[in-house]
Amino acid sequence: MLFIMISIGIGALIGAFTNALAIKMLFRPFKSWKIGSWQVPFTPGLIPKRRSEIAEQLGHMVENYLFTAEGLKQFIEKSGIRNQLLKKLQLNIQGLVQQNQTVKEMMNPFLPEEWKAKIKGMIQQKALDYLSRDEVRAKSLADFLSEPALIKIEDRLGQLSQMFIQEIKDFLHSFKGKVWLDSIVKQLFEGKRMIGFLAGMLLEGEQIQQKLLSYFDQILEKPDTQQVFQTFLVNEWNQMKEKPIGDWLDDFDPILHTQLEEILDKGLEKAQNLPFQQVIDLLNKYNFLERAYHWFFELFQEKMDKIFSYLSIAEVVKTEVNAFSLEEFEKMILEITNRELKMITYLGGVLGGFIGLFQGVLFLFFK
Repeated sequence: MLFIMISIGIGALIGAFTNALAIKMLFRPFKSWKIGSWQVPFTPGLIPKRRSEIAEQLGHMVENYLFTAEGLKQFIEKSGIRNQLLKKLQLNIQGLVQQNQTVKEMMNPFLPEEWKAKIKGMIQQKALDYLSRDEVRAKSLADFLSEPALIKIEDRLGQLSQMFIQEIKDFLHSFKGKVWLDSIVKQLFEGKRMIGFLAGMLLEGEQIQQKLLSYFDQILEKPDTQQVFQTFLVNEWNQMKEKPIGDWLDDFDPILHTQLEEILDKGLEKAQNLPFQQVIDLLNKYNFLERAYHWFFELFQEKMDKIFSYLSIAEVVKTEVNAFSLEEFEKMILEITNRELKMITYLGGVLGGFIGLFQGVLFLFFK
């Protein structure tokens, strides 16, 4: 019986030791051992020896099965992260709004002056490139404007004719208008002494001005006059809206660059001085932020396959695994699988004990 117990103990020790040694040899030694030119077998350990192959296979596994574009799409749809990010974005914007700053004050920490100049130059060049295209130059204003916009402009022409008439009346009744009328009267009677003498006998200069003003007011207040103005404006607009954009650009070509730069300067300056609150209110009025966010998210999902192909996940994983310290890698694996590896060691001891028991029994019966 003592012999069997010793046999079981020796078998258990050998089984546990060989399993523990096999586990250790997965990582150790990290480098090959050599005696002269002869390399000691099983050095380096399995993982250091096959490190490049493991890194490559791990990269392919992550790219093809774990971190895929389709998997990320499904995660986004099921997890609700899209709405969570939107709420977080809205909260962050609300926090910025409460700081009561202008757009310029908000952007200064993130947008250096040289970047502003680059952005302005980029916008200007993009605008010039766009306007220089043949297909753009061949189009007219009517091609660019929508049908509702054209209808709205034509409706406003009637109001514009009323404004012109009112402006003319206001000018005629102003001090400058009266001076102008006086000069007209003097030019009218100049060189015609008899008519001037008779007019001077019958009417004073101020009375002549009043008569003219009254006459002009009657003409301007007639419905036909407003109709003439409106017809004139409509005819001019019809010609303008059918004129090719290229003709407009040619007319302004000598000053186009300067004018465009001035427009951009004024527009950017005005935009920068706006309160951030006002900008956000305007964007919220048209639900622009939420629509832009969903548009960006949908575009991101559509382009995800292309993005993943550019990222080359397999190559990234391979590079990171090859650069990872073997000591740290061993420590991480052992920490994660410590319990399971211990069980493998114990299992080796149990199996070794059974083998020792079997050998002891065979020795007793067949000695």
